[in-house]
Amino acid sequence: MSNPQKLSNQSRWPRLFDLLQAPFVALDRLMEAHLPPSMNPFAQTGALANVSFIIAAISGVLLLFWYSPSVHEAWASLENMSALGQLTRSVHRYSSDATMLLVLFHAAKLLFASRFSGPRWVAWVTGVFSLGTLWFVGWLGYWLVWDSRAQSLATISARLVEPIPIFTDPLSRTFVVNEAVSSGLFVTVFFFHMLIPLVIGVAIWMHISRVARAKFLTSKPMGAWLGASLLAVSIAFPALSSEQADMSIKPAFETMDWWYLFPLAVADRLGTGVIWTAAFVLGLLLFTIPWTLSRKEPEKAQVDLNRCNGCTNCANDCPYGAITMVPRTDGRPWELEAKVDPNLCVGCTICSGSCNSAGIGIPSLPVQDKRKVVDQWVDQVQNDGEEPLIAFLCANSAAGDFSIDENGVSTELPGFRCVQVPCSGWVNPITVERALRRGAKGVLVVGCGCSDPPFREGVEFTQDRLDAKRSPQMRLEKVDTSRVRFILHPRGDLVSMLADIDAYRTDSLAKPSGFKVQPKHWVKGVLVAATLSALVWAPSNMASLFEADPSPELVLSLKYRPKVEELCRPATEEEKAKMMRHMKSDTICERSRPDVNVRVSVGPSVVHQATYEPHGLASDGPSFALIKIPVGEGEHQVKIEVGHADRWTHVKEAQLVFRQMERHVFTFEEGVWTLSSPNSPRK
Repeated sequence: MSNPQKLSNQSRWPRLFDLLQAPFVALDRLMEAHLPPSMNPFAQTGALANVSFIIAAISGVLLLFWYSPSVHEAWASLENMSALGQLTRSVHRYSSDATMLLVLFHAAKLLFASRFSGPRWVAWVTGVFSLGTLWFVGWLGYWLVWDSRAQSLATISARLVEPIPIFTDPLSRTFVVNEAVSSGLFVTVFFFHMLIPLVIGVAIWMHISRVARAKFLTSKPMGAWLGASLLAVSIAFPALSSEQADMSIKPAFETMDWWYLFPLAVADRLGTGVIWTAAFVLGLLLFTIPWTLSRKEPEKAQVDLNRCNGCTNCANDCPYGAITMVPRTDGRPWELEAKVDPNLCVGCTICSGSCNSAGIGIPSLPVQDKRKVVDQWVDQVQNDGEEPLIAFLCANSAAGDFSIDENGVSTELPGFRCVQVPCSGWVNPITVERALRRGAKGVLVVGCGCSDPPFREGVEFTQDRLDAKRSPQMRLEKVDTSRVRFILHPRGDLVSMLADIDAYRTDSLAKPSGFKVQPKHWVKGVLVAATLSALVWAPSNMASLFEADPSPELVLSLKYRPKVEELCRPATEEEKAKMMRHMKSDTICERSRPDVNVRVSVGPSVVHQATYEPHGLASDGPSFALIKIPVGEGEHQVKIEVGHADRWTHVKEAQLVFRQMERHVFTFEEGVWTLSSPNSPRK
């Protein structure tokens, strides 16, 4: 018989993943010790992320009462908002940041818990897609402020997307002078910022579509705490714009939102090719985790029709909707039979605990066979003159790594005969009753003890069945329930678990009582909320990583299409022979557009000289150039020459004063010069 622990941990490096999961388990236990289970934020990060996302979406729609989606009015409309508008903007900002924090925490928690293999690949892939799309929406949102941060984002983004062959003109030229910034592009960004959240909503629906009784939202009290925390942060630290975007001034700002702008700050320091390669590799690694980090498919539950009586318990209890009831196919005297969809089954075995007749389960752990084995163990221990103790150990609990021989003996748990199961939900009340009636002194069930268990509802269902609150339920009149204990200890909680087991041996282990909320728990709740709020706010206002060179800059944006030149030469005899009779000629003429030469001088020095080839598939389009030249402070004579062949056909000279952080931008487009300076743009 295979080890059930291997059925529950499908990752390639289980020890490493257990080590990485340990901090999350410890944090979960800490919250459980000080807060009611329903108020543990780390047990419902997915639902909290959904609520935060909804708050961001609603506040974003409300912002339209004040915001003007125009490149010329956007910044001013945000600066001139009323106090209510400013509060709405801050809530929108911090709820977006909170969503990113919660999604990242949720993803890391599930990754290190190895909850991505088998049928869970759909949830993982849609989750990664939602994460990337969420970042993209936040990136677009910062454009819409149109301050100096947005100016940096625009120029960096333009440089990144230019290699994609969909733009006739280089996009970077759009962001060199204020007049060139396209209102159409700005409206397009606004449109996608409003539309893409609908795509995220569809992805979230797909993310939870394979889960029965999915908790899309948190409880009302938890949602109220989240809303109050976001409101408090928004009042204490209003979201503010930096200086208005001005292409003649280099963007500079002291802080940035690391939740969304960190990738672009890195992109600002690296080459375009490096960024695209890194993005492709990272995306490939994340999307393929369900296959690259999984050892094998989890074992699937199977139905034994000879034992299935169509009770529907398994279909009702399956956390993943993998079991349906269909009309009977074997002619037995019941209307329905269970059917397992192997594409949805994760091998949790909760269905085994729901079936009194042992008609469903994984082949490596058949319930009826295991009941007979437990009977034999009880008889054997009694024959040896000892009192038998039976333990069912969840493979994801602190006892998950115990070594157990074929007789159920574990050196780590002396005095017990042990059965290791993928989930405590495998334990059926009939199995417990049978062991007690056979003569077992007691039955101990060890669960994983997580607020967000690996198999979702296994812990809850087991507790309810043993307390006679859920069908199939323990028949309290048939057994002495004081001999049954269900204890919860996650991985890493070995010492506490062994202490509880020792207390159980001596009949001194009290049954856990319900969590009673006291005033101190309110104080602890406020501290937890304040800590999480700080985790949202701090990265949102950390030091900027965008490089800001204060040196003045001379910029030339060029688009020039010289006249096509015709070059003729004598045709060779061989070339004449290949010509059609009516097209024969003594000369061969080729038409081409010449390269464009550019020379820039500052004072007596030539600071830039280069040749730019025509664009287009046939090299017959215009030549483009975007040249940025650092210049020392002070007054300088600037001379720019543009031409082709050996001729300088267009020359522009100007006496300019250069100051820190300022740009003087010359635009040369199809023979027309324009000079834009910080003080007075002129032609």
